[in-house]
Amino acid sequence: MKLPVDSHRGRGERALLVCGLLTAPLWIATDLISALRWEGYSLLDQAVSELSAFGAPTRSLQIASGLVYALLLIAFAAGVWWSAGPRRNLRMAACTIAGWGLVNLPGALFSMQLRGKGGFAVDAAHLIQTAIVVVLILLTIAFASRAGGPWFRRYSIATILAVLVCGAWASTFSPAVAAGQPTPWLGLIERGSVYAPVVWVSACAVVLLRTRSTAPRA
Repeated sequence: MKLPVDSHRGRGERALLVCGLLTAPLWIATDLISALRWEGYSLLDQAVSELSAFGAPTRSLQIASGLVYALLLIAFAAGVWWSAGPRRNLRMAACTIAGWGLVNLPGALFSMQLRGKGGFAVDAAHLIQTAIVVVLILLTIAFASRAGGPWFRRYSIATILAVLVCGAWASTFSPAVAAGQPTPWLGLIERGSVYAPVVWVSACAVVLLRTRSTAPRA
């Protein structure tokens, strides 16, 4: 009589983990579509956050997609917690993923100003939110790096390095963005720090789904 309950639990756990798999396609597709919709926007030279800035023509699409993305992260966090079992590192990862999603939920309130109209005083909330998200991302990757084999640990380390190096490099362009000056290659550099953890989440979901499917059943 317990089999139907276990079956329902298994389907629910799998559905929640699939939510993590969907995050990267959603985020990247929204980024590319927004860039194409904004005439004159440069994927290579402009910041990712400019697409959701106050007054940007792509703001509504970015905010709507960001809300869905945050909800998918929270659902994925529940799936990670559910599948963690006795693995404390995955339970910690589930908590940081949930925090990542929750911090992103009110994203519309913390958008930056358009290029040339910002600065630290104006964009302080956006910068603080971004810093919190980066910390949660790094903690998540560190906690969940042992979810797979050695290859996944190496991939997780590479992702952390990409976030730190590209993120630090991109931050040096902040004064130029605030002043409305050209920022050659900023878009490419910053997307290295953003795409890396987004794709990592989907990869982590694949690892957990495969681990789940190959785990011995009672």
